[in-house]
Amino acid sequence: MVAYNDTTQILQLSAQCFKANSSFEAELLALNFGVEICRSLNWHNVVFFTDCLEVVKSILDSTCPVWSLLYLCLFVCNVVSSFNYSVVWIPRTLNGSTHTLASWAFQYKRSGSFVSWEVAPVVTTNLFVDR
Repeated sequence: MVAYNDTTQILQLSAQCFKANSSFEAELLALNFGVEICRSLNWHNVVFFTDCLEVVKSILDSTCPVWSLLYLCLFVCNVVSSFNYSVVWIPRTLNGSTHTLASWAFQYKRSGSFVSWEVAPVVTTNLFVDR
């Protein structure tokens, strides 16, 4: 998760390593991770950007194409609604910083929150390119 404020200042860099059986599950787990962080910080009116259209549709429609993930979809839907969050699709080309951070975290088995000097230079560079 890469969190920016409305002036594109970086507020939070976080990643979590987990196993997933599909890209849908991976994106849903990543969204849940971001939602949980924002909820724990008591942030409201957050916009989550994802390049997984299927996840966006699931959250907007409160449905889930994978029965075994229904509980997680509905949990995320509930938090999104309660905290006035939005989930919006963007092309993957505009989501590079998040994917670079996630790839770095997975490669080095790092989970948690980070400051910019704790991550690889390629991650830091991408943080400023996406803005």
